[in-house]
This record gives sequence, structure tokens and C-alpha cells, in this order.
Amino acid sequence: MTTDLMGLVDTKEKRESSKLKASHLKDIADSIQSGKIARNSAKNALYEIIKNGKDLSTVISELDLGNVSDESELSNIISSVISEETQAVEQAKSNPQTINYLVGKVMQKTRGKADPKLTLDLLKKMI
Repeated sequence: MTTDLMGLVDTKEKRESSKLKASHLKDIADSIQSGKIARNSAKNALYEIIKNGKDLSTVISELDLGNVSDESELSNIISSVISEETQAVEQAKSNPQTINYLVGKVMQKTRGKADPKLTLDLLKKMI
């Protein structure tokens, strides 16, 4: 998150116009840690907060950045990936490291909003 922040406020002008407060950073860090948002979504939220100073919950709602952590919704997405990536599924059965490719495909379909741990657990069960 520090790297993302430094990239977004890398000039004096950007730092001076930033609307970011320490409380925003705490909210973002807490939300990542609790699984409310993914790291990629946090970066997008950070950009918006720097621009307009809105609170994190407003930004998450406005930009639809919340995690996909509903098990049934995620299971449907995983089923779709499994049917599209049959070769990778077969490889994952014999080489457990290959499952990360499938996790990546789920993340693509959810635009980075899938809960990675839940995705991995569900993938392991479904294949």
C-alpha cells in the first residue's frame, strides 16, 4: 500500500492537493486485513480518496469495490472457470501448484474482487 501511495502522490503538487487523511489509510488497511476489499480494489479506492477525500465505505459503494465473498456466487464463477479451463483443471489434479492459474482466472472474472482464500478453498473442493 505504501508503494501505491507514493506512486499516487509522487510530486509536491499532488501531495498538496491530496485529500487523504491518516484515518483513510487506517480504514483501507483494516478493510484489506478483514477481507472486506482486495488489494487491487484498495488501490483503486486509495486513488479516489486522494482525489476527493470521501470516506472508504462511500468509495467502495460508488465504485462497487467490495469483495465477492458470497460462497454461492463464487461457486458459480468457479464452475464457469472449471468448464472453460478443462486442461488446467486436469493439470491441477496432478500438480497442486497449477491451481493458482485457476485462482487467477477467477480473479479475472471478478475483476480482482474474489476473496482469494475462499476461492482457493472452493476450487480445491470442486476439482
